[in-house]
Amino acid sequence: MVWGLHVPLTATPGPLFTPAWVAAVKGTPESGMTATGQVVRLGQRVYDPATNTYTYPDRMVLYSGKMRVQPLRTATPRIMPNDTTSAQTVLISMPIAALDGLDIQTGDRVIVTASPLNAQLTELQYIIKEFMDSSNPVERTVLCEVNQEMRV
Repeated sequence: MVWGLHVPLTATPGPLFTPAWVAAVKGTPESGMTATGQVVRLGQRVYDPATNTYTYPDRMVLYSGKMRVQPLRTATPRIMPNDTTSAQTVLISMPIAALDGLDIQTGDRVIVTASPLNAQLTELQYIIKEFMDSSNPVERTVLCEVNQEMRV
């Protein structure tokens, strides 16, 4: 059995991250993706006066599946007139093929639907701010901002 970044030594140097290597190790980071969730585009919001709530009837699910949620730093206060809140920067990683062929854009949302190790993650809405690791051979990562008061 081969573990980790094992690369056989050969007389002819070649690329480290070959398709065969990616296929052999892609399950390793996925095994650490204990949360599941969705990447969604909300579209136009509609106000319902009967319930005094907003809904997104044209919400589009772009991805649904495994993910790992990792905070980069503690939440920091964001002070705006008449609205103080805390925001946190979070990395969300998904399997290598998760976003292939999808038109994910900044402003799209990530909603964690299940997180057995931290159920609180399911209560927050993560806004995609930028894309990272575009050439990472084993996972796709997006940088998100989460407003600590913005609930799903």
